Parts: sequence; C-alpha cells; structure tokens
Amino acid sequence: MVLTLFALFIATAPPAANPPAPAAAKVPEKNATHPKPPVNSETKTTQPTWEQREAEFLRCVAPDSKDFNLEQCIAYRKGLTESRKLAFCARESFKWHSSPYCTRLRRGVLRRKFIASTSAEQRRSSLAVCFTTNSPRAQRVECIVFRRTLKELGLKVVSACLDTTSGRYWQSRCRTYRRKLYQHLQCKEKKVRRKIEDREPSDPIVPIVSTKPVKTEDPKPQFEWMMGGNAIFSHANHSSDGEEYTQDSLSFSLSVGRFLAPHVVLMGSVSYTTEFDDETESISKGFGIGIAYFGEYFHIGIELGTGTFKEIDRTWDQSASAEYNQIALPLGFLFRLRPYLALDIGMRIRRVFWRETDVQSDIWEVGWFGLHVFF
Repeated sequence: MVLTLFALFIATAPPAANPPAPAAAKVPEKNATHPKPPVNSETKTTQPTWEQREAEFLRCVAPDSKDFNLEQCIAYRKGLTESRKLAFCARESFKWHSSPYCTRLRRGVLRRKFIASTSAEQRRSSLAVCFTTNSPRAQRVECIVFRRTLKELGLKVVSACLDTTSGRYWQSRCRTYRRKLYQHLQCKEKKVRRKIEDREPSDPIVPIVSTKPVKTEDPKPQFEWMMGGNAIFSHANHSSDGEEYTQDSLSFSLSVGRFLAPHVVLMGSVSYTTEFDDETESISKGFGIGIAYFGEYFHIGIELGTGTFKEIDRTWDQSASAEYNQIALPLGFLFRLRPYLALDIGMRIRRVFWRETDVQSDIWEVGWFGLHVFF
C-alpha cells in the first residue's frame, strides 16, 4: 500500500525546469573598423636637411672636432654604415669629397669590385708576368691596364721588387713588400727560381677593368738608383836645381744617381782632394751635377761643378785660397761582380776655370778605382 502511494506520487510530480543556457559571446565582425586616435599635427617630426646631416657627420666624425669624444658622437659613429659614408662622399658639395677619407672609401669599393671580377690565379699570374722586363707579354694591353689599375687602387708599386730579372727582387725588403701586396690582393705568390723560365701562353691575364684610353708605356730601367765611390792615390818624386822632394796626393769622390731611362743616369757628386809635401799642403773641395751613360761594361758622362782650393805653406805659416768652376768628363770600364754590383776602373778629364784670374787648367786623372751599386 505504501509502495503504491509512493510510485503514484512520483508519476504525478511536475518535471524540473532546465537551467537557462549561457548567452553566446559576441564575436566581432571580420571587417569591422575601429576609430583611430586623433593625430596632433604639432607632434609630427620633419626630416633633417642635407646641410644638417652633413654638419652632424663632420661634428662626430672629424677627429679634430670638440664633440668627437661625446657619447652621442660615439654612438653615431658606431651606427654609421659604409653605405651612408659613401652617400656623403658621393656628393660633390660635400666638404670631404676629395679628402683622403673619401678617397680611401672609394678605393675600398674599387678593390672589392676588382677582386670579385677576377680570380686569385689571374691576379697572381698578372703580378708575376706584367713587371718582368724581358717578358714579351709585359707590354701587352692587358698588362698595361693591370699596372694602371693597381695605381688607381692607391697601391705603391715597386717595379724592381716584382721584376724577377732585377737584382733587388731577391732582397729581404722586396720579399716583405711582395708578401703584403699579395695579401692585399688576396692571392698567393708562386715561388720562382733565379733562372727565369718563360710561362706558358695559356696563363690567364686579368681582363680589362678600366675604361680610360690605353697609352703605350716606355720600357722601364732595370734599376732605379745607383751609388758609387771612387778614389785615386799618387806619389811623385820631383827634382829641381839639384834638390829633390816628394809630393803625395789623395782624392776620393762619392756620387748618387737616378735612372731616367734604362741606361741614362742623372748624377750628383762630391769630391775631396789633398796634396802635401815637406813644405806645403793643399786641399780642394767640390761638388757637381751631370748626366752619364751606364752600359753593361763601360760608362761615360759629363759633369758641371764648382769648388774651393786652399794652399797652406808650413814654412812661412801662410795660406791662400781660391774658387773655381770646372767641366769634368768621367769615363771608365765596369766589371760586373753581381747584377747589382760593379767594379769601376777609369779616368777623369777636367778643365778648371779659376774665378779671380784668367788661368785655366787641364787635369788628367788616370787610375780612378771604385765600386758602383745599383738598386
């Protein structure tokens, strides 16, 4: 009975109400636009003018600027890229347009373009061939342009250190110079023997990288400078009115010259001569300038000079001096000890014009002995 009433109560009870569903979140529309905050025209910044940028560049980059060491300028230089530097230097109105600063930047760009347009083997071959004087390829257009390109890059070219037939090629200074030059051009030097061997015609040559008109070049001398030293000594016995006396003399000369052509040298020299006997002593000092021809086995030249002469009499304790001009003709034979060293045996013919008198003296000096060094 109780169970029947409980089942009837459950069947007649009203159903429980369902809880309300949560409201769906509002999704913003895809193409909805949002209003932008108003822009104040007074807050807009104007771009600096070219004059202002140039002034800031010079203020922070010039070493002599009073603001160079400021933190602001240090930060400016750290953020200064090479392209910005080149943009300044590209303007002809820029104060530093022709300065070493801009020249160095432009040469750096040319160097990178040159290295990018050629291979390391091409650069190495051109350095080895284009400065060898006895190579027929040295006077070709490709080599002429290559030598001119090195000058445009601002490189110091020492031809004697790159010419394998030159005596200077084997010196330690030239080896150091070549090592730095090859490193700068990013190539490796190929070792050569003292015996010169012609390279194969298939060796690559650097292509033309310059648009300037090509001019033919005169052959350069094997050496650029020369130095020499000569000396002569004489001993004479004189007899006069039954009296005999001896007279000795010693002369030496130092000279230096610059090659203007393969065998033509512009020279300058200084000389010193002393003569002495039992009673007197004379000293002559002079210097001159001239031109000379140096062949393989001989040399000859002409020289104009001036000097002073002083004679001292020991017996009476008196002295006299005079000045003179002279024309000298030095000539001699060369005996090659090395390609850069030669023994000189020769003579010198002089005509001396004394300034205070009309007297002229012709002097023949035979037996000059010395050395000449070429480099």
